[in-house]
Amino acid sequence: MNKPTIKLLALALTISGLVTQVSFAYELLNNGDLPSGRSGWKIEGNSNVEPAAAPDKGLVVNLNARHWTYLRQEIRLNKKGQSAINIKVELQASPDFKRAQKSDEYADLDWEEGNYGWTGNVNPKCDFMVTVSNGGGWDYRTRKLKPGQPQTITADVQKLKVERSVFTLALPPGEGSVTLRLVSVKLRD
Repeated sequence: MNKPTIKLLALALTISGLVTQVSFAYELLNNGDLPSGRSGWKIEGNSNVEPAAAPDKGLVVNLNARHWTYLRQEIRLNKKGQSAINIKVELQASPDFKRAQKSDEYADLDWEEGNYGWTGNVNPKCDFMVTVSNGGGWDYRTRKLKPGQPQTITADVQKLKVERSVFTLALPPGEGSVTLRLVSVKLRD
């Protein structure tokens, strides 16, 4: 082989190796960027959930003083036991946001901000929670909110054991509101 052919072959092998290392991701949620208000979301709880006032986009969740509020969607994964997802939530808690210190709905769990797996469906004492059902249990991502400040919350869930899962955003009993601006769940292959 001559030198130009060897260089082209080496370049082709390098590009081929790079392409096989790229991870492709696609969106699993309907209306995750929230242009259609509540559409696509199953909302549970006694909170008032309404579209953000123009020119803002998103959903405003006014907290209920005594009950959790849940926004849910079923997501379809590619392969049982082999799926991983990336979660991104852009939100802003109102300046008067305050989680209720006591509630009959809190489990006897004081989880710090972090990632947890649990066989039961529980409501720990936390400001904000993402849950993903996962084959007889749940993966929890609890986060602390900063009143009055925009936040981007990211999390990963690895090795989902099911082909269909329920993705949930959970807001605790309390005062104030949380504006959800973007919710994204991307499947990683």
